[in-house]
Amino acid sequence: MARTETDAPDGLRVRARIVRLYPPRGFGFLLDEENVERFFHATACLTRFDELAAGDVVTFVPGAGPKGPVAYKVLLEGPGE
Repeated sequence: MARTETDAPDGLRVRARIVRLYPPRGFGFLLDEENVERFFHATACLTRFDELAAGDVVTFVPGAGPKGPVAYKVLLEGPGE
């Protein structure tokens, strides 16, 4: 059985801040603690996508997509400062 992003262990969670959201298109970008910008899609969120805002602090499981770094299992930790 092939491993997918949805069965990645939560122990690999990383903190980041959302830098841009595109609600009509259902995706956004976040910047992790190593200054890597990562794409995420609304379907990869554990928190409802419409509850997220630019500046919010989240945790996620890192991954690699066909166009670069991605984030899976995005979970809101708290509002931005």
